Amino acid sequence: MKRIGKHIKKCEIILDSFSECPIGDSSVFAMCMLDKDLNVISKNEKFSSFFECDSNFTKLNDDFFGREDSLDSIKLIEQFKKQEDSISFSFTKRCGDEFKHILVTSNLCIINEETFIFCIFQDFSKIFHQNERLKYLSFHDELTGLYNRNYFENEVKKISDGRLDPIGMVVIDIDGMKLINDSLGHQAGDKALKEMSRLLRKTFRKSDVVCRIGGDEFSVIIPRANDSLMEMLWERLFFIYSDSQDQFSIPLSFSLGYSVGNIKDEDFENIFKRADIAMYSSKFSKKNETYREIMNKIEKLNLS
Repeated sequence: MKRIGKHIKKCEIILDSFSECPIGDSSVFAMCMLDKDLNVISKNEKFSSFFECDSNFTKLNDDFFGREDSLDSIKLIEQFKKQEDSISFSFTKRCGDEFKHILVTSNLCIINEETFIFCIFQDFSKIFHQNERLKYLSFHDELTGLYNRNYFENEVKKISDGRLDPIGMVVIDIDGMKLINDSLGHQAGDKALKEMSRLLRKTFRKSDVVCRIGGDEFSVIIPRANDSLMEMLWERLFFIYSDSQDQFSIPLSFSLGYSVGNIKDEDFENIFKRADIAMYSSKFSKKNETYREIMNKIEKLNLS
């Protein structure tokens, strides 16, 4: 018992010497000392407050790491067995009303020929969420929440082996976008993009890849398509559009073109080009009429 008491005292001295070690936000590290069975020999005040544990807390078991099937406690036991000087890993744990993402640095510590583990815990939730946000933005359009061009191009690579043939391609372009921006301001233009995105979400299936690939241009990749499916989706989009007319806060009109092809037989660029040409053909065929309608709606908005 005296020997164990000496170890505990030395562990407490080590913890005390680090107790004011600052991290980025001027708080301190949560720290503890463990034996080979992951019993908590000593811990600092920050550990108790950070993990909201009382004096009865004695062991870093699976429950501590957030779930029963956690392998994190095994990592610490393996560190003892393999006598690894230092390891680090992260885990997610519910602390009070929030989930925290925690980085653990574990170092072997030998005291009087006895081996212990000295653990330092750091909350990196803010960095974790920032990284998740960056990951999201790398494949999503921030304004509409749809997939972006980067994601679109990645999907094109994935389907290049032809396993999802026939591929349907839809290209959509909002009509009179410059007119809306110039007459009503860019906020109105943003609303038009959001309304268009909402229509596309309602129309297409989960398996379809809906993207905003340019300023006012959208595209949809439709796996295992055929002409009847494309016609059905076209009709569904215009039905939802017509049914939503009185919900639009800004004038919204668009042109659409689609095509179907097999990537095993032709390049994806050709399939996309046919849809793009069909979209522009539709746009130019109704250009004057569309612009008159948009101008009439803009005038009504300006007078209201």
